[in-house]
Amino acid sequence: MRPTVYLDLRADIDVKALNFDQWPVVPVQIVDGHLVTEPTPPDKKEWLIRDTEQDGLAVRVTPRFASWEVRRKRPQGSESWRKKLGKVKSMTPTEARKAARAWLAQVEATGKNPDHERRKVALAEDEIRHARKYQFGQCYEDFIAHGEERAKSNDISAKTIPDYKAVVNWLKDQPIWTVPVAELSQDHVDALFAPWFADAAAARLIKEKNEGLEKEHHKPLPVVEHTLPLDLAAAHKALAHSRAAWNDTAAKKLATNPFSAWKKGRKLPPVPRRKTMLKTDQEQGQTWLKELVAQRDSADPLFAVLADYVLVVLLWGGRKTETASVRWMDIRFSEQAARFVAETRKNKTEHWVPLTPWSHQLLTERKARSEQLGWPTGPHDPVFYSPDTKENLIGDYRPITRLLKKKLGLWIRLHDLRRTLASSVFGTVKDLGTVAIALGHKSGQEVTADYVPREEALNALREIYVAREKHLRVLIGLDQAPNVGDLSDTQKLQVQNIQMMLKMADLGDLTPEQLGALLAKG
Repeated sequence: MRPTVYLDLRADIDVKALNFDQWPVVPVQIVDGHLVTEPTPPDKKEWLIRDTEQDGLAVRVTPRFASWEVRRKRPQGSESWRKKLGKVKSMTPTEARKAARAWLAQVEATGKNPDHERRKVALAEDEIRHARKYQFGQCYEDFIAHGEERAKSNDISAKTIPDYKAVVNWLKDQPIWTVPVAELSQDHVDALFAPWFADAAAARLIKEKNEGLEKEHHKPLPVVEHTLPLDLAAAHKALAHSRAAWNDTAAKKLATNPFSAWKKGRKLPPVPRRKTMLKTDQEQGQTWLKELVAQRDSADPLFAVLADYVLVVLLWGGRKTETASVRWMDIRFSEQAARFVAETRKNKTEHWVPLTPWSHQLLTERKARSEQLGWPTGPHDPVFYSPDTKENLIGDYRPITRLLKKKLGLWIRLHDLRRTLASSVFGTVKDLGTVAIALGHKSGQEVTADYVPREEALNALREIYVAREKHLRVLIGLDQAPNVGDLSDTQKLQVQNIQMMLKMADLGDLTPEQLGALLAKG
């Protein structure tokens, strides 16, 4: 191993004349004031000459340049800290010794590498600068991008992404949008959400009063203007998604989520449950249903399939996504049943509904029309085929409901039709457990329902569904109501007896079971 070369770097040689290609011979020789050298071996990338006067000081020579450096062993371990002082062409040996002594003094005083400490400070300052630039708006946009990635891998439902994006439209012009995440506090949250919830709750009360006044043909009360949607559901959604975005980011931030802390212990006005239904006992509701059925024959094939889709929701009570996801393999014509697969449902359980005469006819016609249009109708193809979407599933049903609103002034959502079915079933059986089975809800009867065979449950529901669809078809003129004059004398007598028994049951406050027992006795 080659010995270390030591020289008085201030007196023995001219350091500026050092050349990487020629390194000092060992032992060192100086002839006529010149350092004796020999060719540098080709495997060498650098070589050193250490100073005999200043501990740790050396000249490091590389193919590119020669530079001053100082080294000091670490307090623990065999490795050394090293600091580059400057190039030999721009720094004299005296200046190099002075700089080396100053650096070594800092090391002795602190036991740390001052350059490392300065680097840590610089990084911390850079982190602070970045934190000040990283605003909540960017944090939320990153949250959406992360959500889209999670939706691709099915970690979350793709349906949530539009909800995330809706919040951007509400908050992008609010002061909180430009607040650095590192400085975001409960005060910022309070400044946005306290008045929002208060105004949305006030607007709700005004709306309820307006609805009452409109029925009495009075002038509606004014609604206060606001830059945010005066809707409690929107306020709750914005708060929940903002809280999630804050949790999602790895940026520098407070120890406690300010959105969660602000909400904790605060009684926020709840989102009122919607109660809207299609009132088929009223003329407007019947006209709406007539127009929906008429749209099944629309010249626009997309409107025609939307009409079938919405009508099936009315007959089955399915949710938007689970109904749109029904495929031909889920339609069991021979079993007179249809299936919502577990993967598309909110509670992730399979749900079956009876296939009644009207829905049977509707689906048969839908399949024939789809085939005429050249749309696929294989087992794995969607029943309500949409050529304009990626997966060929209906994404937005509202073009048809908007058309009906424009014509009739009645705005009906798909979930309103689900409530319509629930109300109809309950009105028939007066039993919430049956309603839960009809809607596929998880309920207190869930375990008990598992003991009832699927066929038995479907048969029980089928009677209710068939009676309901017959009633609907009569209301909108698709079928004629039974004519009492066409009944035989025996049938007329039976009708009179039933009517009398119903009156007796009503006067005597009889239960359906007690009435059934009376009818059984004749």
